[in-house]
Amino acid sequence: MSWTARIASLVPGRAHGELERDPARSAGDKVLLLRQDQLGEIAVRPAGAVLMEAGPFSHALIQWLGREVPTGLVEWGRTLQWKGREPVLLDSARGEIRSLDTRETPPPWSAPAAPVPGEPVATRDGIGVR
Repeated sequence: MSWTARIASLVPGRAHGELERDPARSAGDKVLLLRQDQLGEIAVRPAGAVLMEAGPFSHALIQWLGREVPTGLVEWGRTLQWKGREPVLLDSARGEIRSLDTRETPPPWSAPAAPVPGEPVATRDGIGVR
């Protein structure tokens, strides 16, 4: 069964790999799903991370930002249908995570272009930025 879930973007980027719930089993080809208090248990830099019920301005997350791992935030209840070891695509720049067909090869990610000076800028939900 395929699924897609909205997440809040913390560190924009794209990552894909098996969904892993155990931070001690992290690896460069895994997308970790964990609580904020588990950040110190991560063994190896993962491809991506989704943090449940995390405080975006906590000391633990501020330290995590420097690792430049694509990271999203999600409510714990939204993760109940996610199965460990299933392939997923995390696109924290777009604010989503979804199940990934094993035959699918996601395109590489690149940062969006910088805004043009003097042109209006808006948040993803359409609110103007000045």
